[in-house]
Amino acid sequence: MYIPQEQDAITPQLLQAINAASKLSKEQQDILASFMFEKIGNWEWEDAPELHAVIEEVHAEYAAGDYITFEEYNQRRQARD
Repeated sequence: MYIPQEQDAITPQLLQAINAASKLSKEQQDILASFMFEKIGNWEWEDAPELHAVIEEVHAEYAAGDYITFEEYNQRRQARD
């Protein structure tokens, strides 16, 4: 299998993975491609500085013991509704 590439556009390890994936059935290739697109999309979202700030804030709150369990949250939500 030949994949045209610019120099340094794709790593040797990724190229090996693509070559290995090319031996899978078409259905398996489509499943793998969907998974990869989902992961890539998540990485793009995770690179957002706003998200990192919120994550750090939540980690700090959790470390300080400032959190509730899902069950507690659900009870409070049901009480409001």
